[in-house]
Amino acid sequence: SRRQRQMCIRDRPRCERVEGSDLSATLEDDLLSLSARMATLRTTGLDAVTLWADPELLRLLLRNLAKNACNYNERDPIVLEVRATRGSSEWLLEFSDNGIGIPQPLRNKVFIDFYRGPKSRARGSGLGLSICRQIMQAHGGDIEVATSSEAGTTFRLRFPATILMDDA
Repeated sequence: SRRQRQMCIRDRPRCERVEGSDLSATLEDDLLSLSARMATLRTTGLDAVTLWADPELLRLLLRNLAKNACNYNERDPIVLEVRATRGSSEWLLEFSDNGIGIPQPLRNKVFIDFYRGPKSRARGSGLGLSICRQIMQAHGGDIEVATSSEAGTTFRLRFPATILMDDA
């Protein structure tokens, strides 16, 4: 059934205060375990935000994107860049890597449960990006492949502006 296919992502996030700087630090720590090669993380704007969101799900979201960036990358060093910007009706997060890219015909398929590209060399279940999609939906947002080429991929994550907390 459809409900059984939906992995273990909660329908309703367990929201609490999440500091962008904590997400950044956790992602940097995760990178050490995700790749034997050197990995560099650059963030812009993430440290300045405070969110009302599920911290476990956001960490899983960023970890899955980073894991894919490491698995589908032949460069040394691996370079990841996370840019956060605030709009009037949304909070935008762009997650870029310098990996091998996703061919145009596969860009929507990568979010399907258990989908793995035809030339996939990395080990995995084909659930990472599907879980990312589910996490975004649980937070009222969406994810897409914004750009991709042999120079790397940028995922665009759109969250509702209501996820942002204004510090008092």
